[in-house]
Parts: sequence; structure tokens; C-alpha cells
Amino acid sequence: MIGGNKESHFSKENLERLKNKPPNSLMTIMAIVRAILLIASPFIAYWIDKPSDFWRWMAFLILWGIIVWLINIFIGILSALLIKYF
Repeated sequence: MIGGNKESHFSKENLERLKNKPPNSLMTIMAIVRAILLIASPFIAYWIDKPSDFWRWMAFLILWGIIVWLINIFIGILSALLIKYF
């Protein structure tokens, strides 16, 4: 056979190694989305609410932080599932 032994290229070990390797581009995109979300969240919260007093602004900022935290957990679970099954 020309080109050597094809079984070495498609061995079970190589396929398992490739299957378990995390997709770097996907993880990079998820990390960028998380960073943008965390950095922009106070500005987005201020733009949505435009608070009239300090305590209302603090309450809304805490609520927005909880929302961002939940979105981060969702992104983490989604990326873990994508790594596991794809």
C-alpha cells in the first residue's frame, strides 16, 4: 500500500484523543462573551434603568448582577455540554 499503514492514522486511541480534545475556538468565543457581559453589565444596567436615587440604583445593580451570574452559569453548562458531546 502506498502511503504507509492507514490504521495508525485512524486508531482508537487517536480518535478518542481527538474526541476528548476541547474545541479551542468555542471556548475562546464563550470567554469573550463572558468578559464583555461582565465588563458591560453596569453600563447596560444604567442604560436600562436610568435610576433616580442611589438605593434604587444599588438594588437594580444587585439584581442585574444576579442575572449576569445566571447567564454565566448557563454559558458554563452549555460549553461543558458542547465539549462533552461534540
